[in-house]
Amino acid sequence: MKKLRTFLGSLWQILPEAGLASEYHPAVSGGPIPIPFIRSQKSLLKKDFPGRPANSPELDKPARSFTSYIQGYSSLPMRDRALVALRSAYLCNTRHLIPDIAQCALDTGLKASDVQMVSRGHLAPGWDNRQRLLLKTTEELYKEQIIGPANWKELKKIYTPQQILDLVFCIASFHLCVHPN
Repeated sequence: MKKLRTFLGSLWQILPEAGLASEYHPAVSGGPIPIPFIRSQKSLLKKDFPGRPANSPELDKPARSFTSYIQGYSSLPMRDRALVALRSAYLCNTRHLIPDIAQCALDTGLKASDVQMVSRGHLAPGWDNRQRLLLKTTEELYKEQIIGPANWKELKKIYTPQQILDLVFCIASFHLCVHPN
């Protein structure tokens, strides 16, 4: 969790400058809250990398909070987000959140048997390859704070770079909210 907290701490500092205000970093009327950056961080934010969209323009200065982006504007399909949120709730032992998340998962098309299987993780029989990959990625990020090379390879086959970024945001934001320290 320490690596994840460090990463997310850095991310939370970048979000206001990118225009992604939230209840933790509200936007002020004159624009985003200024956050001091060291010179190398600023150069990385402004640098174009060949073959990649510059600084993820899809995330550039939206008129909504980071929370609302994750909940409703993410490029990740709702069903995938619901599955990841449900597995995260089990991993974080947040039993009080599970009924609400389970209802959302059912509303996105997951079956009641799927909702029950989530507690057993990616090794439970009955998952298709995509669901198993999502659950394994959630478990890896929770336990190891890293996505292994094999999972990256599989994620790249199924998802766009933006969807992979949104998957990481979805998993990490849930874990950070549950374990803020």
